Amino acid sequence: MPTLLHDRTRTRLEALAASGTSSIIFHGPLGIGKFRTARELAVTLKCRESDLIILAPSDRPSISIEQVRGLLAPLSLSLTNPGGTRMVIVDQADALTVEAQNALLKLIEEPPPATTFVLVAGQLEQLLPTVRSRCVAVYFPRFPEATLANWLTTTHNQKPAAAARLAAAADGIPGAALNLATTPDAVETVLELHRQAGSVSNLHLFQRLLLAKKLIDSKSDLTTFGQLLQATLVSQVKDGHQPNPQQFATLEHFRTALSAKVAPRVALEQLMVEF
Repeated sequence: MPTLLHDRTRTRLEALAASGTSSIIFHGPLGIGKFRTARELAVTLKCRESDLIILAPSDRPSISIEQVRGLLAPLSLSLTNPGGTRMVIVDQADALTVEAQNALLKLIEEPPPATTFVLVAGQLEQLLPTVRSRCVAVYFPRFPEATLANWLTTTHNQKPAAAARLAAAADGIPGAALNLATTPDAVETVLELHRQAGSVSNLHLFQRLLLAKKLIDSKSDLTTFGQLLQATLVSQVKDGHQPNPQQFATLEHFRTALSAKVAPRVALEQLMVEF
């Protein structure tokens, strides 16, 4: 089943496939369909499974330089389909260490014949400028609720009412919608997170701290809360509100704190105080 794509994204991918571009970055939110699209592009470029190499974090959260160096041996082999392409998909490419990125850069700068590199990343900014400059970046944006609901109805046999609720809870991300479809009890929880994230800008400090306590006590998914709060800020800017750089910076600090395993209560209360 083809991945749900914006028409503009699909057109861009078709042009890239025809152009023979050897280094591409797919970036966008988790669950938007980047990895599946990379697999579909491999088929389009006549890359057999035996000529497909997937690099991803293994026993640790990062991709090491040793893993990148491990590409040298398979890249030296002849293609099993002489008229096709070899593809290297680097999944979670923003987990590449700096050393690993520099090693990969050498391969991207002088790719083996008939080889295409696709880097799948959530945060484009986590990749070195030198890596970004050698690749064509393709952004995978979120989908409007109506588009996502229609897709759930027509391709995943969801009833219209259920599809609408899933689309509202999924924040424009097909993968999130499908995950929620398997756990319907979680939909209301996520919709409540939506409401809470949307209310933060209108709350006084004391109310924000009460909300932080409620989120912690209910063991809410703070990563999702941060994503929804980010989406709320972006939506407000699109609606004509003046962007507040301090709010975006505070949110970035919050995400960094969660990634660094700072105590959730401390990270969330700091967010609410500084927001």
